[in-house]
Amino acid sequence: MIAALNQRLEQSKAPVMPRAKTIVVSGASGLVGSALSQAIGDHQWNLRRLVRRSSANDRGDGISWNPESGLLNFTGFSGTDAVVHLAGENIASGRWTAAKKLRIRDSRLIGTQRLCKSLASMPNPPRVLVCASASQMIRAF
Repeated sequence: MIAALNQRLEQSKAPVMPRAKTIVVSGASGLVGSALSQAIGDHQWNLRRLVRRSSANDRGDGISWNPESGLLNFTGFSGTDAVVHLAGENIASGRWTAAKKLRIRDSRLIGTQRLCKSLASMPNPPRVLVCASASQMIRAF
């Protein structure tokens, strides 16, 4: 994922002075997000986490957002090169009942729509958005 992200960043690069890339990750505490966050740090890029809870913001690298309402703290996006959107209902917890499948799907579709709308309304949005989701898995079960 890091190689693909770096490739997209290089393709979209505007002529600017070299600096460390800044990546915002939603779902950074999940299985994939944790590994990606570590890899971002290994590349010495700047990581900012998109967080739903203010207590998760204690590290100082969090940007507040509410996927249900779409409220997003734009000030944390200053200088952001890319957003990696991984957030959504946990697919590993609990049985996949009809209600659980609906929560999985809605958490990805609605959260992604609201994040994209918020990013599009920014005066200087990040150049790259990468979105990965488990919503296609719902059809398999």
